Amino acid sequence: MARAAASVYLRTMRSKKVYITGSVFFAFVDRNHPKHPVAEAYFRYFAQEGWHLYTAGFTLTKTYGQLQKFISHSIAKEFLRSIYLGNIEIVYPDEPATKAAAKLILGSQSPELDLEQALINVISDRHQILFVCSLDYSQYFFGIQQFSLPY
Repeated sequence: MARAAASVYLRTMRSKKVYITGSVFFAFVDRNHPKHPVAEAYFRYFAQEGWHLYTAGFTLTKTYGQLQKFISHSIAKEFLRSIYLGNIEIVYPDEPATKAAAKLILGSQSPELDLEQALINVISDRHQILFVCSLDYSQYFFGIQQFSLPY
């Protein structure tokens, strides 16, 4: 048991990569969101500890649409501007990743696993991202874990 915990710790130390979902982006931008302080703490921690941040084009598209619908068009545009000028790496699913996500859904017994979650799992696995930072419940595969702050 101790050996397994040490292995996870070493993998974490070697790979400070995290995939950021739309729920975290939305809560971070919307200061009135009940989870805004949590999202703010995530980004502060990632900056202080030197984590590499990843997201996907489909996550940005969904978040942009939600910001535009629920907050304002100008805030949504500022969100996109900050993402594209910032240091978050944007990854895109290719055809093999999309097929792998479809296979993951078809092989899963869970009715909650949707295409977005499956793609996040596959993309994270392909880019050796061990953690997903989300404010929503999700299922993770391939050894990927939900990120949580260490304190």
